Amino acid sequence: MDGHERHDRLLGAFLAGALDPAAARRWDEHLLECEQCWRAVQQDRDGRRAAELLRQPAPPVLADRVAFAVEVAAAGRAAARRRAHPGIPLSAADRLIRLRDCLGGS
Repeated sequence: MDGHERHDRLLGAFLAGALDPAAARRWDEHLLECEQCWRAVQQDRDGRRAAELLRQPAPPVLADRVAFAVEVAAAGRAAARRRAHPGIPLSAADRLIRLRDCLGGS
């Protein structure tokens, strides 16, 4: 592995916060000398700031729609498992779905 590949690996670890204190100190010293790595760190930080600025909260009804879609998908998978393997006992989730359906819940 050449020096550039090593720096790319260290850059990723630095950006992820995965360097131990001694390695982070060495990396900080490297950044003072290496314009290419310093620009990469700045670009990452700029990208994170832009992503934070563009993030918008989801509309309130979206959470309900997603929860419903997950329930429907889970119920469909559970029914398919029951049809494919009728002798296998129901999981706790399958039992809760059946109970909810019996009680008329949604």
